[in-house]
Amino acid sequence: MLLQFLKNRNIKNNLYSLGGNAFQAGLAFITFLILVRFMDSANFGKWVIFITVATLMDMFRLGLTGAATIRLISLNNQEGKESAIGASYQLSLITSAITVVIFWSLYWIIPDNEFSYIFLFYPILAICNVPYYQATIVFQGVSDFSRLSILKLLNAGLILVLISALILWEITMTVKVLIVIYTIANIATSLIVIIKKWDGASCISKGNKAYRKKILDFGKYSTASYVGSNLLKSSDTLILGLSPFMGVEAVAIYAIPFKFVEMIEVVLRSFASTAYPKLSQALKEKGNHFFKYLMTYIGICTLIFIPISTAVFLFPETLLNILGGSNYADQLPIQKTILYIISIYVLFLPADRFTGVALFAMNKAKLNFYKITFMLVFNILFDIVAVFVFKSLALVALATLLFTLIGILIGWKYVRHSSTEYAHLQNNFSVYILYNIRQLKKWLRPHKQIHHRA
Repeated sequence: MLLQFLKNRNIKNNLYSLGGNAFQAGLAFITFLILVRFMDSANFGKWVIFITVATLMDMFRLGLTGAATIRLISLNNQEGKESAIGASYQLSLITSAITVVIFWSLYWIIPDNEFSYIFLFYPILAICNVPYYQATIVFQGVSDFSRLSILKLLNAGLILVLISALILWEITMTVKVLIVIYTIANIATSLIVIIKKWDGASCISKGNKAYRKKILDFGKYSTASYVGSNLLKSSDTLILGLSPFMGVEAVAIYAIPFKFVEMIEVVLRSFASTAYPKLSQALKEKGNHFFKYLMTYIGICTLIFIPISTAVFLFPETLLNILGGSNYADQLPIQKTILYIISIYVLFLPADRFTGVALFAMNKAKLNFYKITFMLVFNILFDIVAVFVFKSLALVALATLLFTLIGILIGWKYVRHSSTEYAHLQNNFSVYILYNIRQLKKWLRPHKQIHHRA
């Protein structure tokens, strides 16, 4: 299976995507280690809440325009590509302007509280990163993962350099200082993107009503899917932050073991970004390549995660000491329990993620939205009971595992149902599971030496 994957002509994109995301995650990981050690738990908890809300809002914007635009770029001719990019840029500017109006209105309407900084600062960050996000959409659509990797590394590197500089100057690292650093880094990245003309701004005038409609028709469900998917991860943080007896300190404690999940998701994001256009194109190809690609992506990621998950299960204290340092030593028992749950959870992430990617490729974002909505509603209900009744961080983590398993079952059902609309596809998943087992056996079997006669 691995050899088949490596022989795929899309291998360079996979390696560029994985390498770029890995280096970006490495820089983000170093940044995380610095922040945990140089910020008090209250400020760090507030930062986790801010970045959670910012990511959630970015997913709203990216979901509305990104998924549909990537699909349109990968399937259209040059003229269609430019129209899709232009329409996407127009919609991004409009949604960013709406975000500014809503958030700043809430800042003035809602009485001053400890979360007012989110309403004040996020709109500025949203405006600054429009060109940056548009460039990532364009690069994914045209499968230019080398430049995409460079762009992400540039952004993460600038953030790390600025944080390191302020610490060397002995400036106290508060949540507001950190927001300013992130804003400056996004401004710099967007300026470089504009200068290099990577964001497709030259195509803005080519966007038209027809393509805006195509993007919005697809985007209304892809947005819900992106936001819902992000809420599945961020609802834990938001509910903990709203809890009067757990609060931002609990957010900081919970965020440390879940940093491991973010590291694991680097691999998933890398393969998912190449799988989406690949699966979209496979639906048009003769022969039944779609499910072979889908099962290969799931199989490869699961194989990669098994040894990682095992190591985390066997050595939780070592990982937690690296992540949290001495500041959270007294919280080690509860963090170990959370990490044990996470070590099982990550093994099911590939099946959950790639069934969602498959539904997007099949133009069935609506079904993916249904799946995520079911998972989200029950996860939130479970979280509320876990936080407000049992006051247990371990139960919050357990909810994430349980509803991921349910999401996989629902996702498989929707993919199989959707595949009946494509006459050339067969939806017998056992065939593709056996196919990948055979490929794995072939890969694991020792190669026999072939002796040629003189």
